[in-house]
Amino acid sequence: MRIDISPIKKTIGQSMEYEDTRDVNFKELKLDGPMGLKLKLTNLGTRFAVSGAIYGSVKLICNRCAEEYIWGFNIPVNEEFFDIHEKKSYITEGEDPDSQNFFFYENDIIDFKEMIRQNILSSIPIKTICSENCNGIVLECAEDDKLSKDDILKEHITDRKIKK
Repeated sequence: MRIDISPIKKTIGQSMEYEDTRDVNFKELKLDGPMGLKLKLTNLGTRFAVSGAIYGSVKLICNRCAEEYIWGFNIPVNEEFFDIHEKKSYITEGEDPDSQNFFFYENDIIDFKEMIRQNILSSIPIKTICSENCNGIVLECAEDDKLSKDDILKEHITDRKIKK
């Protein structure tokens, strides 16, 4: 997902729209079908502002029941891209350039892939839950225990964790 920004590069304040939907692969994410972008790019002189949204769905594992489920997202985006040839002027002295929180473009082309990856990863809830009604891991009742699943839940699961 890339765009040529040369049509707006020469005029500060000029904007352009970018919309795309396609399959994208990320090592640490399992997208469920194509994901989309709807963005506005604006020339701010020394950088380009990118605002809009990333939308789609990703497969996650529920922290309660350990089952896979689909999490839909529509993530607002507000980022800035700087010219890679000016990278040294944006880096804090003594810090690793790759640890900085900047996005860069090169040769009038903005590649959105890393911005997309970071925004999706930072938007995934810390505790992923398939539904608010999820009972968590339910232990099967043995016939001779004469306990219902509700009894097992009350007796063995407290605060969504299984007691040993």
